[in-house]
Amino acid sequence: MIEFNLTESACYSFLVETKNTSITLLENNAFLENLSKLSELKDLDPFISIIIEEVSKVPEWGPKVYDLILRLLITVTTPGYPLKLKIIADQEYDYIVVGAGSAGSVVAARLSEVKENRVLLLEAGGEESGFSLTPITARLLQKSELAYLYRNQREEKCAWGHLDNRVATPVGHGIGGGSAHNTMAFLRGNPLDYNHWEQLGATGWSWSDVFPYYLKLERVPNKGASFFDEGYYGVNGPLSVTGNLNPSLIGLVFLDSARSLGYPIGDINGRNQTRFSLSQQTIENGQRYSTGRGYLSPASRRKNLDIVNRAIVQRILIDSVGKSAYGVEYKKDGKFYQVKARKEVIISAGVYNTPKLLMLSGIGPEKELKKHSIPMVVNLPGVGQNLQDHPSTNLFFTTKRNTSTVYIRTNQITNNAKLYAKNRTGIFSDTGNQIRAFSRSKYALDERPDINLSIFSSLIPSVYSNFVNQYIYDYKPEVVKKFFLPQSYKDGFTIAPSNYRPLSRGFVRLASKNIEDEPIIHHNYYSNDQDLKVVVEACKLAYQIAGSRIAKEQLDAQPFPNTLPGCEKYPQGSDEFFRCYAQTITITSWHPAGTCKMGAKDDLMAVVDPHLRVRGIKNLRIIDASIMPEVTTGNTNAPTIMIGEKGADIIRGRKLKPLLPPVKNIQFALKYLHLEP
Repeated sequence: MIEFNLTESACYSFLVETKNTSITLLENNAFLENLSKLSELKDLDPFISIIIEEVSKVPEWGPKVYDLILRLLITVTTPGYPLKLKIIADQEYDYIVVGAGSAGSVVAARLSEVKENRVLLLEAGGEESGFSLTPITARLLQKSELAYLYRNQREEKCAWGHLDNRVATPVGHGIGGGSAHNTMAFLRGNPLDYNHWEQLGATGWSWSDVFPYYLKLERVPNKGASFFDEGYYGVNGPLSVTGNLNPSLIGLVFLDSARSLGYPIGDINGRNQTRFSLSQQTIENGQRYSTGRGYLSPASRRKNLDIVNRAIVQRILIDSVGKSAYGVEYKKDGKFYQVKARKEVIISAGVYNTPKLLMLSGIGPEKELKKHSIPMVVNLPGVGQNLQDHPSTNLFFTTKRNTSTVYIRTNQITNNAKLYAKNRTGIFSDTGNQIRAFSRSKYALDERPDINLSIFSSLIPSVYSNFVNQYIYDYKPEVVKKFFLPQSYKDGFTIAPSNYRPLSRGFVRLASKNIEDEPIIHHNYYSNDQDLKVVVEACKLAYQIAGSRIAKEQLDAQPFPNTLPGCEKYPQGSDEFFRCYAQTITITSWHPAGTCKMGAKDDLMAVVDPHLRVRGIKNLRIIDASIMPEVTTGNTNAPTIMIGEKGADIIRGRKLKPLLPPVKNIQFALKYLHLEP
């Protein structure tokens, strides 16, 4: 079972802050009135009735234990997936892969397809559970055992409404990595992203080069095929990709609203990205489909693949004379082990921890290594630089009653828990991310859309209790009290307007030479003011859609009143208001990229070449999102999996022939793709 860091002190501080508000009393009264309805689920787990009895004795802790009950319900009603693990690694392998995330899981699975290869996969975190496989829990996982609890360095130009002006920055920590705790969105990005990569020196990574790997990894079901543009998707890959076949009322209203205002509707992974679409997600039969489930679960049965989790790699073993990687040192259960690689070491530790591990191993900027008294093996100034993300905010709108999910309606949760346990349907089977929209602002630098809207069919603070909302996003107490609490437990929806072509760049540095210390992460959001201008335009688009005649008639959609501390002086809906709002409520899109970028020989900041080999070190590669020269125009999970597929083929000495969509005969294309080394 996943352990949460929901401390009583955090909950208590929240209750003290709000103890004199009627909202808190309303929350507890509503909870207690409906508490008995949870007893209907006691046949699913006998401990639930005990918890109900205990919480009834302490009313002020009702909301906290309610979330615990929800967690238990999902855990006991949802199975995990089989995964064969090894306790301690052997002393030597052909390949060692560090990190079982979205890319590392793919690399290990594909390399172990060759029976002669002995492959070791090391993962610092634990396993997925029934809880993490349940889509509705996605946001709760941001601060769980499946995520490192990193926080961005203090921002000057944003995050004013967050504790210490710092943006919570969760990152994958467990089997499946980011694919095990994200919101399961499937977006490849824009074809021009990859063509631009090639222009920046990533030879062999153009759209025609990478598209075949998307066909290889995807499995789009026949059911709902009309949802996808024909000839753009694979059908037999390890990763299940499904469309939203049962959109909510809010989702349907938004599509109708966009259509009525002249915005195009269609497949955002298909012929044209710049349009509105029902969401595409890595979900199958109502459960998350991570790379752990899709790739590692079947591969773990192979005798030539060993998977060791809860193993923290301390450093890469490097022959300083020959400049060659020959293994790694890791720590598990308090003991240190060294394991050797006969062929290669592959680092797939992610955008923050890959540069951290490189620097701790003596590979990185000379100044940074000297600062921490780390002997330099290779001076690579680009390690940890070029950090990118999609800056975002959350806009909140209330709607008519019973048009969305509200967590305090215990009967709603109870009935859906039963439904999910029975056939994996209902609100538990969905993240709530109904609509994805791409558009070009007046600041767009090329044909690619720079605006993205993610539209959720509920108010985030109404799906989760306020103290969980505060805990996950690190809002300041006054923001919660003045802005969120008065609107709590109402129906509504959330829109996340984002800039998907950011110009700001940040960095990752070492806090110390101790592997246990989290890295220094500074995204530098809005350091380029144009990024903020694009988000303002995205907010205006969100208000336009939410304020349409259709949305007014069917939902009575109303934005939260302008009570956000620091922004009250600006007219709601004005550019000044949106600037202040985005700088106060600042959200990461969880799409970091670029800290060990791929590039040409003459690019001094490139860390790896187009074959993903680390400059100046033999037998060492990086295969994860850190190698992206630029972040893609979309969520980064799908591109990261593609990088894993292509990277594994590069190691195996083979390459899929370039191909462009639409493909008339997918089955023929799949045969065409399977090439021998």
